[in-house]
Amino acid sequence: MREIALNNVKKWLPKIVSDSQLGFACLYYVEGNTMLSSSLILIDEFWLSIKSQFPDDVLLALPRRDQLFVFDAGNPQAQVGASQIIEVTFNDGFNLLSDKVFERRDGKLLAQA
Repeated sequence: MREIALNNVKKWLPKIVSDSQLGFACLYYVEGNTMLSSSLILIDEFWLSIKSQFPDDVLLALPRRDQLFVFDAGNPQAQVGASQIIEVTFNDGFNLLSDKVFERRDGKLLAQA
């Protein structure tokens, strides 16, 4: 079942849109099926596709089901920026997913305490 689910997400890889207007983070979403956006963190192909922009560890914010924010963990603004995005999103109250900041360190996903 997991393999079927991951293959379904992989089919949408060509539809990934990135928006780096924030400067300290990049927003990713799946055009035409935005509810899959948070699932991108589960597939290696996504991480390979952004490796040139984020070669090292990253922080992640998934405040809404249709949004994935990626931050360079080496940027001193990353933690504050992730927390601010989550706060603004939760104040808005639409389509909420998680109020946690996550890390991808050495290829492993971790929730921050």
